[in-house]
Amino acid sequence: MTLKGDLKAGMTVIGTWCASGSPAILDIMSSFEQWDFIVLDAEHGPIDAVVAHSLLRTRKWGQLVRIENGGDYWTIKKYLDMGADGVIVPRVENGYAMRAIQAAAFYPPEGRRGLGYSPSNMYGREITNAPKVSNQNVVVIPQIESNAGILNLPMILEEGPDAAMIGPWDLTADMGIPGKFENRGYLKTLDYFLKECQRTKVPPGIHIPDFSPDKVLEMQKMGFRFLVFALDLSMLTWACEYGIKRLMEE
Repeated sequence: MTLKGDLKAGMTVIGTWCASGSPAILDIMSSFEQWDFIVLDAEHGPIDAVVAHSLLRTRKWGQLVRIENGGDYWTIKKYLDMGADGVIVPRVENGYAMRAIQAAAFYPPEGRRGLGYSPSNMYGREITNAPKVSNQNVVVIPQIESNAGILNLPMILEEGPDAAMIGPWDLTADMGIPGKFENRGYLKTLDYFLKECQRTKVPPGIHIPDFSPDKVLEMQKMGFRFLVFALDLSMLTWACEYGIKRLMEE
């Protein structure tokens, strides 16, 4: 079963996030085969298309890239050509943007993605079947990270993404309450998001950047089905903080 297939089947999927671009760290993370996917973050870290190409090697888990240029045709195509199974697009704010993102991710006739020799089709060896295979499996997920995205959420979801994902830090910042994840207004927004996803049958997702498995499980109980646990940097920070605190206790 593919990641897209799991989402279509109504399954809950749990993955993690790599922002450092370190092959060694990604090797460690991907050695845990229980992940359903791992996201390479090209928005906030040093990962670009060249780095992503070197990291997109193993097929143990779904390979997604959170791109740096929200909705840009050339950026979406580039990372898919590098071998990503799909893209997470930051700060999607209306249905028109979502439609353009879908068009960039799918080959004709479903979209307008260009076809050429690339890692995704083994540099031409599998190019004939590439459009059909990719269109059946590519995953496209918008991040809802602003008041505008929430306002236009019904139009975004009606374009039929594979899932939709709350970006908690950017969303709370746009609401004027950065990082206040227990704020009543933010929680009401999450409730509205979940209800709209249920209405349109789009799997709801969220990223919990902190090292908090319990928070991820809490979000799952709320109804989120595309769950991202922490990231490599927060895992490393947690380990350092825990070790230093314990050593200083003696």
